[in-house]
Amino acid sequence: MSKRFTEAEIAEVWERRGSGEATRSIARRLGRNGSSIRRLFEDAGGVRPAPRRRAERHLTLLEREEISRGVAAGESLRAIASRLGRAPSTISREVAGNGGRLRYRAHRADRAAWGRARRPQRCKLATNPALRAEVEDNWEIQSGKGTRQRRTETRPAWTKTEALAYAHDQQNRAAKTPWASASVDVPSFSEYADRTAKVRPMRPSTRSKERSLWKRIDQHLGSWPINTISPSHLRAFVDELATDLSPGYVRDIYNLVAMVFDYAVADEVISQSPSVRIPLPKRERAHVRAADPREVQLLVEHIDPRYSALVSFLAVTGCRIGEALAVKVSDITELPRFQVTIGRSVSTDESGREVLVDRLKSDASYRTVTLPDWLRASLQRQIASRELGVDSFLFAAPAGRWLPTRRFRARFWSPACREAGVEITPHELRHLHASILIEAGRPLTEIAARLGHESPAITMSIYAHWLREDDSGSAEVIPEISVNDETG
Repeated sequence: MSKRFTEAEIAEVWERRGSGEATRSIARRLGRNGSSIRRLFEDAGGVRPAPRRRAERHLTLLEREEISRGVAAGESLRAIASRLGRAPSTISREVAGNGGRLRYRAHRADRAAWGRARRPQRCKLATNPALRAEVEDNWEIQSGKGTRQRRTETRPAWTKTEALAYAHDQQNRAAKTPWASASVDVPSFSEYADRTAKVRPMRPSTRSKERSLWKRIDQHLGSWPINTISPSHLRAFVDELATDLSPGYVRDIYNLVAMVFDYAVADEVISQSPSVRIPLPKRERAHVRAADPREVQLLVEHIDPRYSALVSFLAVTGCRIGEALAVKVSDITELPRFQVTIGRSVSTDESGREVLVDRLKSDASYRTVTLPDWLRASLQRQIASRELGVDSFLFAAPAGRWLPTRRFRARFWSPACREAGVEITPHELRHLHASILIEAGRPLTEIAARLGHESPAITMSIYAHWLREDDSGSAEVIPEISVNDETG
């Protein structure tokens, strides 16, 4: 896992560079990869940058904290400026340029100011296509002479409509230029991400889980105009995240960032995405644990009798616990086969409250699973003993309505596990179901369909360690090939 350079390491790198030491030698002494040392040189243009200092006329972090507190307290910008001894226009530009009153944050604004002050910067002709086009239209280099000559022809007079159309076209060209100057009027990353979130279809539970990821993204990239973020910014962003977050969490955050840039390219806000060839920390998938059948039997014996059939149901269907708790009596069919249809689930909304939803994790999650005949009598007893109607939930709460998963685990599952002396989660029964089918040699496509996976590749990635344990069957099916032992 790569770590950011400390100030002491950066100083040592430049001292060794100044003494003529090779890049490979510097990397070896610091225990770093040579590419990271070269990237440090490339970002600085090969010249040791001068120590960064804040000019006295610029706002300090403490002043920005005062501005943030004043804005939060509802003070006027003029009152804040008077207290800080600054011009009202300075405070007005500071707040307006960093998200306005509702989104202004001191640390974010200070970090953005340091970023804008970095040198060297791209020249005006490189970052302003409108200016570059104007220069190209009025000046030309004569071939073979190398002298510049003013064009004699002038642009014909424009109407107001034509002038506005030309300005709009130039602004669009500038906005689509990747990694351009922040002076172009384009949305910030967080503003554009909010737009995509409104049109992107997702389950409420997914939106709730993503909320914590977006907090991390807003802290680092939220205030940046979307067309000023370059690949080097994303590399630094990923490296900083990797210092204190797990590889899987870093990848989840990066995938959201890359998705926003893909939307921006499709909407022609930028011409190309900077989220390409960004090295990510390697995710190590832990082997899943399947429940032991003997532990499952103990759990069936100790759990509330109203839910003993649910334990068996989870093990023989491979359903997720939310899917099983949403099954109704009408979802069970006996002809032509004994089957259950999965079409609902207990999930969480954006506020974290559990709700009953018809929108499952994926299209493959809507499925029909064939049940073993021995489970028929158990389910019939469940329906008869609780006097369940056709529209009743098969594993309903004591009051008769659907049962939230958290309540079921707290009131029935966890106490039964403690009494039985076992440690099992409902999802481990799903893994048990998959392991039984794999050991029986069932096709991977059939297992994926029963589990509700979108493709067998997902099933393979989760249960590959079970599929690779024994290859003796492969050796047995290879035909004998005679070998000529004669030599001479």
